[in-house]
Amino acid sequence: MRPGSTDSTQLNNSAWREAEDIFRGRYEVISSLGSGGMGTVYLVQANDLTQKKYALKIIHKNSPENFGVNVYAEVQTLQHLRHPNIVSIYEALEDRNNVYIIQDYIDGRTLSELRDDPSTAGLIDEETVILWMIDVADALEYLHSKSIIHRDIKPGNIMIDSDGLARVIDFGLARRLSSVQGVKGSTFGSAPYSPLERLEGEPDSFLTDIYAFGTTFYSLLLRKVPMVKGREVNTLRTNSQSVRPYYMTAYHAMLQDLPQIQSAGVRDLIRGCIEADPKRRIQNFSTVRYRLRSLGQLQQVHQKQQKTARAARRGLACLLIAGILCTSLGIVQMKRDHDHKFDAIIEQANTAYAAGDYQGSWTAATEAVHFDPENEAGYITKYKAETALADEMNDKSAYERLIPEILNDRAEHPALEDNLYVATYLANAYFETGDYDNAISVLADRGDLEDEQLLLLGHAYYANGKTSPAMQVLDRMSENVPQRYYLEGLMTENTDSHYAVECYEKVLAAEDRDLGSGDLRRKALCQIIQIYLNRGEYSNAINRTNEAMEEYPSLRESAKVNIMLLDAYYLAGAYENAVTQADVVIAKYSNANAYAIKASAQENLGDTEDALDTIAEWKEAYPNDPRPHIQRALIYNRRAGHATTDKERRATLPAFIAVYEEERAWLEEHGELNDEFNSMSGPYYSAREILRQMESE
Repeated sequence: MRPGSTDSTQLNNSAWREAEDIFRGRYEVISSLGSGGMGTVYLVQANDLTQKKYALKIIHKNSPENFGVNVYAEVQTLQHLRHPNIVSIYEALEDRNNVYIIQDYIDGRTLSELRDDPSTAGLIDEETVILWMIDVADALEYLHSKSIIHRDIKPGNIMIDSDGLARVIDFGLARRLSSVQGVKGSTFGSAPYSPLERLEGEPDSFLTDIYAFGTTFYSLLLRKVPMVKGREVNTLRTNSQSVRPYYMTAYHAMLQDLPQIQSAGVRDLIRGCIEADPKRRIQNFSTVRYRLRSLGQLQQVHQKQQKTARAARRGLACLLIAGILCTSLGIVQMKRDHDHKFDAIIEQANTAYAAGDYQGSWTAATEAVHFDPENEAGYITKYKAETALADEMNDKSAYERLIPEILNDRAEHPALEDNLYVATYLANAYFETGDYDNAISVLADRGDLEDEQLLLLGHAYYANGKTSPAMQVLDRMSENVPQRYYLEGLMTENTDSHYAVECYEKVLAAEDRDLGSGDLRRKALCQIIQIYLNRGEYSNAINRTNEAMEEYPSLRESAKVNIMLLDAYYLAGAYENAVTQADVVIAKYSNANAYAIKASAQENLGDTEDALDTIAEWKEAYPNDPRPHIQRALIYNRRAGHATTDKERRATLPAFIAVYEEERAWLEEHGELNDEFNSMSGPYYSAREILRQMESE
């Protein structure tokens, strides 16, 4: 809304004269900023000491876009909105014909102007666009939290102000969700940025803004209007012909263009926003914002290589964009420097996570939280690492610690309160502690659940014995997605384990880009292994695990997968393999159970001394664990029990007696004496009696 040349005809029209009357001369018109079917916009200045400039928007009540809508009531709703990335409305009045709005005047340029200006070609890079789209996503998430749909997101309705922020403007079509009506052949919004369901006359929803956001993102990066058949679509919206063929042509053209975008993360995000089927579209801006804030990590290498060249381009851009963005780009650079450091920390956390180093991931994510306590990505990454750690090591106490941690974080940082992913990790922690009711309560009433959360909700219902609600959740999930297959597997394990394995195999085969498929793949493989172990099919468990680890190398780093493979080797009687696998587990994860299995496998191989050496290492690694003390006594007991001659008895019984007494004293001191150890009291006293008789003879 830059000032244009003053047009006396426009300034003296009846609408402006009526505005002067209704505002009682409190504002002075400076120039016209534009006009359209819905009304006219003027640059005005307050006639008070502030002399502040505003934009005056005069909306015609009888415009087609406002048919059947109480425009003034809608504007009053918008008047209460306050967000750094949206235009604020300060005053609104009405008369019989018009609504008069005093709102922020933005001294800047629209993204459509910057996109279409040849002098900016190559100067506004992908990273800058990402920063601006983060601003837009922040604004739209805020609007949606107030149940308001913008309905006309496009480059022309986003401005870059003099502070370098992207500001969403033009709320002429914005409506509360409850007041939106779909009209066949309607001309709401802009066709190139409208989803198919709107073009076919369906009511607008939050997904309308999601789609428009994706096409706007596409438009800025490709520097083109997204729908190549825009004119045909606009024509067809006013007659009875189907828009679908033209829309699908344009949709596929966009998909074909996506490979031109440098970042794979950006491509996937845009693809998820512009899905033709609204059920498969990204469902909320919490998801969009999280993905956007994670995109920087994908460009770290490129950023380092291009740092010097970009700095030169920024300086040139200031000159070419009429000076308006000089301050903007300086501020954006400061923001970038901060965000780059944050992104670098998150990248470190995600790299460690992908390598199976969940402890390292947690450490880096915790650093990210300390670096920027207001950025949700740090918290979400931290919760993800903590959840993986707890799941890998079957540590229920870790989930018990995670619950109050998330609750405290949400209390201190309100932005986390409604975040879908924060809610997901909280519900998962409740689920893993057996608190199914709370897990359900966290998710059941949300309207933004995606397949990942629906999986958790359905599992909680099923685990709580509520099969019917679980089936209803299953029906809400998308077709042919790994989350649905996984839930089907969980719900059929007890009745048809063979079908459950088929479901889990589909999860293993899911594409990497499917949300959550990485973690889900690990979980699915573990479910398959457990089913084979339960059925006594140990060889199948071993073979399938090794095949999966070969096919998906990330599974080789999973503690849980490696530990289950160790169990399978031992149960199959493959003791040499069990010893080797135990060494792998101990070296990577220092797992206490691995020591126990290794010692047992060595004893079964006849390597008793090696087994005792393993137990000594076990004691050193876990000084408070009672099990190596019990297992050591059991080995000496079994060795004594195998003695058949007096010579063998004289060699083994004293050692058993001494070890029994030593370990009993340790267990009593630490309060760990149990039935398993007490079962050796009979052999202990028998050994003493046998030795006494042998000495008396």
